[in-house]
Amino acid sequence: MPLNLQNFIQTPTKETIINKIRDNFYSLRKSKKLSREKLSKISGVDIGVIRRFEENKNISLKNLISLAVALDVSNTLVDIFKIEEEIKIYE
Repeated sequence: MPLNLQNFIQTPTKETIINKIRDNFYSLRKSKKLSREKLSKISGVDIGVIRRFEENKNISLKNLISLAVALDVSNTLVDIFKIEEEIKIYE
């Protein structure tokens, strides 16, 4: 029987994924030395939306994409649902 690595990897919950995206967003914004105000102007996303997102509220996909474009990470969003070939260790 082939070894399935997925059995050893815990599937993240929806909340875990959202929190990781939020944390990564905040860290990226800070690393680029962008205030919420400046990012709001660059992205066209209302500053209140950015504040609420960083304070554990949801964000629309449209606004998330606008922020990703402004932070120059939109290329990573394109690959979210990319189909990759399954890696088989044993056949």
